Amino acid sequence: MYYLGIIPARGGSKGIPLKNIAPLAGAPLIAYAIETAHSSTLLRRTIVSTDDEQIKKVALENGGDVPFLRPIGFSKDNSSASEVIIHALQELQLDIDSTAVVYLQPTSPFRQSKDIDDAISLFESSSADTVVSVVEVPHNFSAESQMVIKDGSLNTLLQKKTLLSRQEKEVRYARNGPAVLVCRARNIIDGIPFYDSRLKVMPVIMPLERSIDIDTPFDLKIAECFMIINNSGN
Repeated sequence: MYYLGIIPARGGSKGIPLKNIAPLAGAPLIAYAIETAHSSTLLRRTIVSTDDEQIKKVALENGGDVPFLRPIGFSKDNSSASEVIIHALQELQLDIDSTAVVYLQPTSPFRQSKDIDDAISLFESSSADTVVSVVEVPHNFSAESQMVIKDGSLNTLLQKKTLLSRQEKEVRYARNGPAVLVCRARNIIDGIPFYDSRLKVMPVIMPLERSIDIDTPFDLKIAECFMIINNSGN
């Protein structure tokens, strides 16, 4: 199987303008994704898919492979990951049936090459259709703890109203971005969603400290503080 890494980096982000090249601890955000992909032992090639000339320039300066500029039609707010992947596969003209895509969002700067290789290894060993990185949901955000406000009053989401201790709550997981997504190119081309019930979907569990996903300026500040703490401990 040919493992193609795709780093999606459109220029039209709203929460943080040009978020994918926003500075983080002295380097543009996308540089962390490029460096981690290059350190993977199982990726055959990793490309950056962007519609933006400035992002292309920064990606190239940081060792990225940018073989094309993505058309605006695949770079809208509502453009899906599947559309980005299909466009890249069409541009690169790879053998669809022997290709798997490893989707690496640049908004996960604490992802490690080990996380990528673990996901690919699981994909191989389990004959999965999709492997996705997940993180354990903090117990205070579990379904048992969630509530909605209706007419100014709090209402529990679950019918069962028994208050559970942390130890009694079932462990739940959520996609952490995802930081890593491995999928069969053929399924994407055929229009089958990543997590379709017909597919075998397997999880790679990542720790909370590697699962920070940059979406807002606050997330960027949290990541910056975390990097400072990590560097001071080295």
